[in-house]
Order: sequence, then structure tokens, then C-alpha cells
Amino acid sequence: MLARQTLRYSHILAKKTTVSELKKNPIFKELKLTVPSGELASTEVSLAFILGPKIGNGFYMNLNGDFNPLTMDLWWMRMWNRITGKPFKKPTDATNDKNRKRIQKALEGELNEYEQQTIEETMLDEGLDSIEGQNVDQFAVAINAKFQREFGRYGKDQADLRPIKTELFKATDTHSQNLSGKFEQATPKKRHRESRDEASHRKC
Repeated sequence: MLARQTLRYSHILAKKTTVSELKKNPIFKELKLTVPSGELASTEVSLAFILGPKIGNGFYMNLNGDFNPLTMDLWWMRMWNRITGKPFKKPTDATNDKNRKRIQKALEGELNEYEQQTIEETMLDEGLDSIEGQNVDQFAVAINAKFQREFGRYGKDQADLRPIKTELFKATDTHSQNLSGKFEQATPKKRHRESRDEASHRKC
């Protein structure tokens, strides 16, 4: 009985449709299920797409013998973006400005003893009299490097000795990574995905 029900559900989830039709599905609407975004409305998918483009439309279908859908993880996307000449995600000026304000807001808040000491040491090392304007970039990179070194001194068995990653250190880490270039791991734009999938199928 259970085996028959499982097989029945497998057939249902394997049924082909389009993203557009999936969004119109009355059952999904009634259950208030959100259809994943990121694909063109006309893209053919299975009903399992409702579980997610990677898990449902990709991995689940592959496990059930359909190897046409491509299962992409973070590392696959990094490889693809390197091949297409876009390995790094370039932050916008607006993003950098937002991160600088986040850092300055953290500096104006209540700081613990470790934060105060690390700030003083960083400013002394970098010859900074203040943290404002473009100085924020220099400060963020330097204090993040100092924090990461201190954090990395302790293994998992000494996790309680690691410095706490407060809002200040989270903000400077994010800004520092943006300035140095983050790996682009997002999926390509919708109009580029057909060429991505076609190239992958030819290779496989």
C-alpha cells in the first residue's frame, strides 16, 4: 500500500509543466505555497520544482532517474561564473555606503572591552586619528584581519576562547569581503540560463 502511494506521488511530482502554470496551480494557491523564482515563466519544470530548483527540480528528479534537470550547488555556480569570466561579485556604491554606515553605527554603540582594545590597536597600527569617510575602508580591512587572526588561533575544542563576533566584527567582515571581491555564486540572469543548461548537458 505504502509503496503504491509513494510511486503515485513520484509520478505526480515528475509531471512536466511550466513555471507560469505552476504559479496558477489552484492547489498550491490554496496551500499558500510560493513557487521559487529565478526561472523564466516559460521554462519547463517538474511539479517537484515547488520543493526548490535545486532539491525538487534537480536532485529529486535525478534520484528518480531523470538526469535532464541540472542539480547545481554553490561550487558548481562558482565554476560556471569563472568559465564565463564573472568569478567575483562587484558591490555597488550604494552597498558600500550602506556597509560604511553600518560600521559607524556599530562604533557609536556600546562596545565591550575586547572591541575597544582592538579598535585602539587598529587605529594605532594604521595611523588613523578618526574613522570616517574613506578611512572606514582602511579601518574595516585592518580590524577584520586582526579579528580573523585572533579567531583562527583557537580550534573547535577551544571555541569558548574565541572572541565573540559582535555586530562591529560582522559589519567589518562583510565590508572587507566586498572591497576585496566576493565569489559570485548566484545563478546567472534568467536569459542566460538556457545557454548554461545547454552547455552542461553537452558536457555531461
